[in-house]
Amino acid sequence: MTHDLSGAPRPDADSWQRLSESFAKGGGITAAQAFHWFEIEAARREALRVLRPQGQVALIWNDRLADDPLQQELDLLFDEFGGASRQAQKLHLAKAGPVAGSRPPSEEEEERAGLARFFGGARPQRLHWPHQQSLDLAGLLSLAFSRSYLPPRATAQGRALAQRLGELFQREAKDGLVQLHYRTLALIARPQA
Repeated sequence: MTHDLSGAPRPDADSWQRLSESFAKGGGITAAQAFHWFEIEAARREALRVLRPQGQVALIWNDRLADDPLQQELDLLFDEFGGASRQAQKLHLAKAGPVAGSRPPSEEEEERAGLARFFGGARPQRLHWPHQQSLDLAGLLSLAFSRSYLPPRATAQGRALAQRLGELFQREAKDGLVQLHYRTLALIARPQA
């Protein structure tokens, strides 16, 4: 187990880099919402080791839509309750410098840093499509508390955040569900040696 900047535990970043030999029988590798955990060079070597000659890697993200009102309200709550860890994340993104000379990179762009190194010159096929996630209250709470920068649910701050999320859910839910809108992106290629 390793830890993020706030000291919160996160999954072992090496687990993907040590795929079993039996995995090589498959023609591809898929990783969704996980690329930011990769040790780029180790993951690239392992992909090349286990992939069949025509095998490919598909890296997938659900990008939050900044103009989705529910996503905007969630961002405000994450800023309010995320404390120093959330601010450190935002500062890190701002320090990463502008994208195309105009703005700091988004969380999505930051999560994709290292793609060119991972694919080693291969140009991935880019596929994208709209995606919608329907969540009941338990699902919304799970989504929010999966963020390492938010306080644990059992703390006073966590309970206050859960209450505010419940209020947001009551305002926005239709037929017992809220809808979060995303743009799903898949990048598919075989890393080059």
